[in-house]
Amino acid sequence: MRRLRPGRWAVVTAAGFFAWSAWTYQGREPDRAAERDRALADGRERVAVLNTLDHTRAEEGRRAWLEASTGDLRVRLERESSAGRLVSSRTSAVGTVLAAALTSFDGRAGSAELIASVNIQITPAEGEPSVQRKRFSAGLTRTSGGWSLSSLIALPAQDG
Repeated sequence: MRRLRPGRWAVVTAAGFFAWSAWTYQGREPDRAAERDRALADGRERVAVLNTLDHTRAEEGRRAWLEASTGDLRVRLERESSAGRLVSSRTSAVGTVLAAALTSFDGRAGSAELIASVNIQITPAEGEPSVQRKRFSAGLTRTSGGWSLSSLIALPAQDG
């Protein structure tokens, strides 16, 4: 039996380690991509939910806000009366996400960041509906029910 010289032994070991690493990484990449896609889809949906409220079904809308959020954002929504202001003014809002993208994703930590462009159709009790376009930065946290919003920050509009 031939003995490998120390230099060749290192090359064989490195090649074996490289092959094993590539095989392991390749096996996990589809899972990472699927999780990233789910975070983006859940984030889009939850940003739309937090920009939607029918003043005639305010309690249902408020529950949807709480289900779409987690952490400090959820605590803040439980305390705030944003829904109350819309109900008292008899105004409804429907948010539609036009575009969104993940700006960061850490599947192991269960966290991600998202930016989104949203059209919000505002329907007052009297007068014509109007549309507002807003941009948001959102923090996402993986929960047992999918990815929920842990933060939602309106970004300032930039002039043309």
